[in-house]
Amino acid sequence: MTDLGVEKLWEWSSEGGTDGWGAGIVGQLLLMAAERGLALGYRPAELVAFLRRAVGDAGP
Repeated sequence: MTDLGVEKLWEWSSEGGTDGWGAGIVGQLLLMAAERGLALGYRPAELVAFLRRAVGDAGP
């Protein structure tokens, strides 16, 4: 997990639900991935499709 920049595993606690500390970390990682993906030439639709596949949602 430290490779992801998360040094304290408690940061991934589900405590607090979608408004908790872990949710904030997920938001930061998604924003970083979006910025870096666009810089590498991925289109937003490609990034969304990848995320959907990663969570097992085939989507529309």
